This record gives sequence, C-alpha cells and structure tokens, in this order.
Amino acid sequence: MLEKALAAHRLLEETSTITEIVDDPSGWGHKHFHEDLFTFSLVLLGGIARTELAFWHKEQRKFEEAFGGITNAAWDICAATITPITDLHTGESIRNGFEPYLPHSGGPFNIQEVVDIFEEVKKHSRSIDKWDRIESGCAAIRYLGYCDLYSSLDDVTDASGETFVALEYWGKGVTFAQERQLVMGSPYPLDTEDIKQRYSLQDLWNEMDKSTQEILVGAETQWMLGRLDNMVKDLRLMLELVLPSVFPSLEPATRQNDREKRHLTLTIWRDALQKDMEVRARIDELKLSDSNKKKIKKDLPAFLHRVIDARNYFEHGDARKRSYIIEKATDIHDELLGIERDGMLRWLMIIKRDTGAKPKIGS
Repeated sequence: MLEKALAAHRLLEETSTITEIVDDPSGWGHKHFHEDLFTFSLVLLGGIARTELAFWHKEQRKFEEAFGGITNAAWDICAATITPITDLHTGESIRNGFEPYLPHSGGPFNIQEVVDIFEEVKKHSRSIDKWDRIESGCAAIRYLGYCDLYSSLDDVTDASGETFVALEYWGKGVTFAQERQLVMGSPYPLDTEDIKQRYSLQDLWNEMDKSTQEILVGAETQWMLGRLDNMVKDLRLMLELVLPSVFPSLEPATRQNDREKRHLTLTIWRDALQKDMEVRARIDELKLSDSNKKKIKKDLPAFLHRVIDARNYFEHGDARKRSYIIEKATDIHDELLGIERDGMLRWLMIIKRDTGAKPKIGS
C-alpha cells in the first residue's frame, strides 16, 4: 500500500513546481517542495491510508469505524486532488484533476463503495452508538458530491437493490442517522418490555404472534419519531394479522366477501362485520357476552373505518389539511393502544384468550 501511495506522490509532484536550491545549514537536504504541494502530498497519502484502513475495518465487521474512516479519507482525497494549487512562476491557480490509485480496488475513489459501507451501518444499527458522527459523515459525503470528488447525480444502489441519485441517497442517510439519535435519546418505550407495561399488555403479550409483536414495536417507534404516515401503515398491517387470529371462524366468510377487493383487507372486514348476515350470525354463535358481541358488530367496524379513513388521507389527502390528518392518526393510535380509554388491541387479545382462538400454523 505504501508503494502505491508513494507512486501517487511522485505523480502529483510532476504536476507542480519545485523551488530553487536553498541554503540549509542543518544538512537535512538542499531541495524543498512548494509548500502547497508538500501539504497536499501528505494529505493524499493520509487519505489513501485511511481508505485502506476503512476497508480493513469493514472486513473485521467494525462498520462504525469503517464509515468514519472512509468519510475522513474522502475529505483528504478531495482536498489533495480537487483543491487548486498556485503556480510559483505565474501566480495562477492550477486545478489539479489527479485521481489517486487506491490499492484495495486498483482504481480511483468510488462512491458506491462508501454506500456499501453505510448499508452495513444501517443493517447493524443496534450496535452503533455515535450516530451524531454518522450523521456528520453522511452530510460530509453529500457535500463532497458538489466538490467533484464524485458526481452528486451519479446513481448508487442500496442493499435491497433500489437505485437512488447519490444526492438523494445521502440526504436519506442524514435523516436515518437523525432518527436513530432520536430513538436512542427518547424517553419513550421502544422495547417489548416497556411497551407491554405502557399499554397493559403483560398478560396478553403471548396472545400475539411474533410478527404482530414486531409490527407493534415498529409502529410505536414511528409514532415516537413523528412519522405518522408510517405509523398508520404499520397499524393497518397489524390489524390485518390480528383480526383473522382473533376470529378464525369468520375468516373464510370475509375472504369470500369480495374477491375483487381482496387486497383491501380492512375494508372487507369492516363491511362484513356491518352487513354480511352470515358473518353476523357466526358472531352470535361465539361464546361471548352480549356486550362483546355488540362491540364486535358495531364498535370494531367503526374503528376499522377510522383506520381506513386515516390511511386514505395519508395516501390521497390534501397536504393543506395536515392538522386534520395528524388528528386522525392520533385518534386511531390512542384508541388502539388505550390512551385515556380502553384499548381496542387489549380488548381483542382478551377476546382471543377467552374464546381459545389459535393462530394459524406458521404465523
């Protein structure tokens, strides 16, 4: 690696001017470089070394260190290869377009390689502490796209294979790091034990299958971050899993209710509970109190309607009615989880427990 770095140094030396011989009584040598050239050479050497160390850290699965190293290396390489150098004879600013050889890849700086490291950071986010530094790193890489280290309009690909313009990708990276800081610094519950206690679900937690539990934790995280659109989507998905597990005897009828709207699961359940005579007759056969049967027929479909309404507003609503949309999302969150009222989720889990309903195999 040192050999390649020194070769890059010599190439850079050829593009600039060496000053005349000067008296050097110390005997350390008679020639010296133009000050800018010498500084840039050292910075470039440091950038190459940091780049190689970053990829070594990646191999060691030290992704936080790898990302910190590659962002610092990017600054060094940009400073040494993009920053103009002043010609000693003419005083003019000379743009240096030199691209250093990086030993690990055998080529110049590659923004996709930085993306690949950040994707590992995201994948292992639970093990990372210094999200403020990750945020600064993303912001720095985003800025360097304007400085010709790479083109900010280059396409990059994330771990899922989705393609983004680099400028957009690193903007999302900044947002991701900011959200992780909020999560880590939040006084709100983000783990299962706290959520169970907060919403009085300790004795009913195991009535939910693992997927439902995970979606609930995710929905609460989105709620805490203020991302209400994602929270509503998560709650909708959770209800699509919960309803068949609580009322397995009703699912065949709801599934046949409207084949053309099969993807509108909550709409089908709402309409079936309100209007389908077969479904309502099956509810009457459940071994439940009359008040619970009435709640299934009246209160539950009314709640599902509010969830559907909130979902539709986020997907198709007028952005100028944001306060109204926030109010809708808050209402369904509080009603489902029991904020200052009986929680719909807790009630559903009690129904499931009391009727002995079992989740489907594989759920």
